[in-house]
Amino acid sequence: MTGVENGITDSDFTLTTKLTDDQLRAIGTVVVQWSTLENLVYVAFALFFGISMPKGRLIAAHLQRTETLLSIIKQQSDIPAAILHTLDEIASEIETLNQERNQIVHRFWFRQENVADDALHGFLETRVKERIPVETTTEAIDELATRIQRASAKLTQIMIAYSAAVESATDSSSKNSSS
Repeated sequence: MTGVENGITDSDFTLTTKLTDDQLRAIGTVVVQWSTLENLVYVAFALFFGISMPKGRLIAAHLQRTETLLSIIKQQSDIPAAILHTLDEIASEIETLNQERNQIVHRFWFRQENVADDALHGFLETRVKERIPVETTTEAIDELATRIQRASAKLTQIMIAYSAAVESATDSSSKNSSS
């Protein structure tokens, strides 16, 4: 796998947009891990509102932003306090991760040619045409992918706990009504 070959030459150095395979893999891993997390948020939306996955996915797709979906889920009145607290924590974490993910996937990346380190240089052009520079490493991008993966695991645990709480409440309700 190779990147786009396009060099920018200065008298002291050459910059290239041809990223290494490891750099491309790291950026791609962030994209894949985020996609997984985003789809788990869709599942959580359907679960917390007690609707089918197709309906949940349809509604979630129109709302799009994971932060919006999590905010709506947190407004459910029947979420046990402990689960709501954990959901609140993960929602905040996901918002931060999304901002960091955006910094990775929406930047124009380049590297210095013929340099042994794996430093990635990039800039993001804002709506007012301001260029915001950044430098990072493959290791830092891999760490972000790992944190996104952990957030997916935490959200999955929250959904399991909520399902168990709903099942327990349903069982208690059934026993009380049959008495």
